[in-house]
Amino acid sequence: MIALLVSPLRRNAKICQGSAVRVGWPRLPTSKCAAFTLVELLVVITIIGVLIALLLPAVQAAREAARRMQCNNNQKQLGLAVHLYHEAWGQFPMGYGPEGKRKKYNAGGSGSGDTKCAWVQRILPYIDQVPLYEKIFWKMWKDYTEQEMRALATPLPALQCPSDSTVLLMWNGGNAASQAVGGLSRISYAGNFGQGDPRDSDGKGLSAGQEGSSGSYYHVDGVFARDWGIEMSRIRDGSATTLLGSELIPGGAECVRGTWWFAEGPVFMQVYTPNTPIPDLQRSGRCGADDKLEDAIAPCSPVLGTQAVRVVNTARSMHPGGVNVVMCDGSTRFVTDVIDLKIWRAMGTPNGLPPDVPEDKMEPPVTGDE
Repeated sequence: MIALLVSPLRRNAKICQGSAVRVGWPRLPTSKCAAFTLVELLVVITIIGVLIALLLPAVQAAREAARRMQCNNNQKQLGLAVHLYHEAWGQFPMGYGPEGKRKKYNAGGSGSGDTKCAWVQRILPYIDQVPLYEKIFWKMWKDYTEQEMRALATPLPALQCPSDSTVLLMWNGGNAASQAVGGLSRISYAGNFGQGDPRDSDGKGLSAGQEGSSGSYYHVDGVFARDWGIEMSRIRDGSATTLLGSELIPGGAECVRGTWWFAEGPVFMQVYTPNTPIPDLQRSGRCGADDKLEDAIAPCSPVLGTQAVRVVNTARSMHPGGVNVVMCDGSTRFVTDVIDLKIWRAMGTPNGLPPDVPEDKMEPPVTGDE
C-alpha cells in the first residue's frame, strides 16, 4: 500500500527535467517547466478585449433603456398631476400668467400683477412639492429677493430626464439675486403650446385665441397658453391622441429653456419634427455660444428681439431616435424623429388643423447673432 502511494509521487518528481528533487515528495517546478508564452498571453488579452468591446454597447444600451423608462415614468407622474389639477379646478393649469387674474386658476400665495408664473408652478402640490409651493412668491421673478430666489433654485429631480446632463445646469441669465444663489433650476419637460409661425415676431406664439391666419402668419392653439388652460371637454380630437407635453433639452446655462417657473421655460411647439437640426428661436441674450454651434444638441438662435414671451422651442431628447411624450389622457409613448410633420402637428392640436392653415412646412426666419 505504501509503495502504491509513493510511486505517483516519484513520477511527479520527474516532471521537471534536471531539477534536484527529494525522492518521494513533489516540489515546485523550476524555470525549465512549461508556462504561457508571450504570444499566448497576447492572444488571451486580445480575446478579452474583443469580448469587452462586444459587451460594452449592450451594457450601455441596457442602461439607456433603464433611463428612458425612468423618463417615461416621470412623464406619467406629470400627466397625473395635470389631471389632478383639472379635477380640482375644472381646466388644465394656465400655461403662464398672473396669480389672481382668473380666480379659478389662483394657485395661492401672495402677490399680483404680470408674474408670468408657468404652469409647472401650479401643479407642484400634485407632485409632492407642497413645501416648495408654499415658498413661492407669486410676483415677477425679477422682483424676488435673494432669499425668495432660493425657491426657484430648487431642483426637481422628478421632472429631470436621467439621460440629459444639461438639465442639471442652472440658468445663469437672471439678475444678481438669482446669480447669488448659484442660478435657477430647470426641468426636462415642456407643455404643448401649439404651433406659432416662427416668422411672426409679435409674441402671439404663446397666446390663446389667435387661431387661424393673421396676415401672412398663423397660429394653432395647443392645450396651454397665456392665462389659459384647456378643458378636457374641448379636446375633440380625443385626449389619447392629443399631446400634453414632451421632452425638452435645456441646453447651455445661458438658455432659459426648461426653467420650470418662467413663461418661456417649460414650452414646446410642433413647428418642426422632434430633434430637428433647425435651431430653436430665443430672445436676444438667451443663447450661449455652445448652443449656436451647428452640431449643438439643442441649437438655438437669438433672433426674436428683446420683447418678452417670444420663443419657438422644439421637442428634443437625449434618447436615440426620438422623444418621450405624454398625451392628454395621461398615457405616454415614444415618438420617432422621422414622424411625418403633418401627423406631428395634428397630434399637437386638440381640434384638428384649421382649414386655412397651410400644409407646407413653415419657413424659419433668417437667423443671426445678437
